Amino acid sequence: MHRNSKGIRTLHIEEIFDTLLRDLPPGTRRYHRLVQVYQLADLLPFLIKPTTLYRAEFNKLIFLEKGSLQQKVDGVVNTVEGHSLLFVKKGQVFSLDFFGEAIQGFVIFFSPEALGEALRVKYLAQAVEANTLQPLTLGETSWFKNACQLMLTQFRQSAQSTLPIIEHILGAMILKLVELSANDLKNWSRKEELAYHFRKKALENTRRSFEVQPIAEELNVSVSYLYRCVKGITGRSPKRWLLEAALMRSRAMLQQGRLSITQVALESGFDDPSYFGRLFKRHFGVTPRDFQKEVKRKVH
Repeated sequence: MHRNSKGIRTLHIEEIFDTLLRDLPPGTRRYHRLVQVYQLADLLPFLIKPTTLYRAEFNKLIFLEKGSLQQKVDGVVNTVEGHSLLFVKKGQVFSLDFFGEAIQGFVIFFSPEALGEALRVKYLAQAVEANTLQPLTLGETSWFKNACQLMLTQFRQSAQSTLPIIEHILGAMILKLVELSANDLKNWSRKEELAYHFRKKALENTRRSFEVQPIAEELNVSVSYLYRCVKGITGRSPKRWLLEAALMRSRAMLQQGRLSITQVALESGFDDPSYFGRLFKRHFGVTPRDFQKEVKRKVH
C-alpha cells in the first residue's frame, strides 16, 4: 500500500483482509484472488471503524437485499437501501461510514484483469459510465441475489475449474448493471442533470467557498432554481453539499498528517477551527484530533 500526493492510501485487493478487517475468528481463511465474494453479514462485524479514505486499485460491487448502509465514493455520500447495487470503480476514493442491523447482501471485490479479454473490452468501454448507485426492482433484486449466491458457492471451492464460471457470472452482472444504468440515463430530467453537475462542481470547488451563487452562474440558472433541483433530487441543500465536500477534503488532509487541525480547517474553507471541529464530529462521529490518532494507530 502506498500514499499519493494527497495522503490517500491506495488499497490493493490482496490487502483487504489485513487493512479493513480485524479481530477475525482464528482460522479465518484470507483470500488473495482477483475476484472475491462475501456475504456482508459475515464481514461487517469485523470492519475497522472509523474507516479512513482509500483509493481502490480494484472494483467493488455491493448488492443489498435488506438493511441499509452509507458509503462515501469520491466525496458523495451514497445511502444504500435494500433492493440496490453500489458500484465503486477502480481509482475512486471510498470509505464506509455507517451500516445498520439485519443487513442481507453481498460484496464483490474484483480486478479488471479478472474478466476475460472480450468482457474486459466491453467493461472498460461502458462500465465507467454506469451509475454508482443503482436502484433495483424486485425482479432485478432476485436476479442479482441468485447470481451472487451462485458466485459465492463457486468462490468457496478451491478448484481451478471454478474460475471460468466465476468470471462469466461476474461478466453477466457487470453487463446487467451497464444495461440498467444506460436505461436510467436516457430518462434523466433537467433537474436530475443539474443536480448531477452541481455535485461534480461541489466536489471540485477550488474556491474553497460555500457560496452557491458562483456555481449557479456557471450552470446558467438562478440560485433558487438550483436549490429546488438539488434539494428535490438529493434531499440535501446545495450549501450542505458544499460543506460535506469540504469535510471530505479535510478528512483526506488529516489522514495525510502533514498539517495541523487549524491549518486543515483553513485550507478547507473554514475560518473558525472550533466550528470546523464541531461540524467534523457531527458528520463523522469523531473529532478531528481523535480521527488523526486513529489513523496514526492503524499506520503504526
